[in-house]
Amino acid sequence: YLRSRLHSSSTDLLSRWARLLTAGLLTHPLSARSPAEDVLRLLAVASPAAVSQPLIEASLARTGSYSSWETAQQVTEAIDTLLGDGTIQPTSPGSRSWTVHPLLARAVRRYDADAARQEDLRQALLRRLASSAEGPILGSAAAPAKQEHPVAFRTTPSPSQAERDAAFDVQVELVTRVGVQPLAADQGSLREALTSLHSLFATAREALHRVGANTSAGAAFPRVVSTLANDHLRPFLGTWHSALQVYEATRPEGVSTIEHERRWERSAEMRAALSNLRQPLTAIAEELAELSGSRLLTGRPADL
Repeated sequence: YLRSRLHSSSTDLLSRWARLLTAGLLTHPLSARSPAEDVLRLLAVASPAAVSQPLIEASLARTGSYSSWETAQQVTEAIDTLLGDGTIQPTSPGSRSWTVHPLLARAVRRYDADAARQEDLRQALLRRLASSAEGPILGSAAAPAKQEHPVAFRTTPSPSQAERDAAFDVQVELVTRVGVQPLAADQGSLREALTSLHSLFATAREALHRVGANTSAGAAFPRVVSTLANDHLRPFLGTWHSALQVYEATRPEGVSTIEHERRWERSAEMRAALSNLRQPLTAIAEELAELSGSRLLTGRPADL
């Protein structure tokens, strides 16, 4: 009886404490359609099941409110925000599946100011599950379930020819530059290395604009190139471009650019940061090779 009243769509058994519970559980009132709020809505409608990050991305992409090539980054940032305020929790350490407390899920479902958005997300989630399931979601009682955790199931569509071509183009740019190719301590120019990586960033962004908008939800190319640009190149360039620029302004007359760079007290630190890019950028080059069907990575020296 109490359970029926708790889940009743009419009388709220917790109405007496609703305001207090809602304020305590919902650290941010649900009134907008930001990525963080949409992720929370999806987890609430799926509760008590956990939802994988790829499924969250695919469901949000289905709403039409997010660009397919930006969704992965937006979801990652939203999850970081929700984790930071304790709103969501992983199913296990290191897991990429998330869930919310049942009371929080109930508060979201009942007190969301944008009920229409919640319903849109619920339908997007169900459609994504229906399209990715290997068999009917609701089968006969005697039929064994094919997926023990269907919510975490994900399929990645085969890349289109446009994605293969774009992956090849980005791979060419990536494998011939510093970052993937090593830069010895007594070789090369830090400014030229930055210029080279700036050009790579522009290539990645152009490829996303050209191809990303026309890819299907869950496609690998936008995710891989967005990771390259946003997770690796942007932080490095943002940190070292301004730092080197400030130092370059102090170069005395008669001292060459290279010689001035080598006198910089942060030169070794920047070279170490550049060297640390090699492993993640090489991994991305391998992913692009798999997408394009052509592996270009070699051990040739850096091409500045």
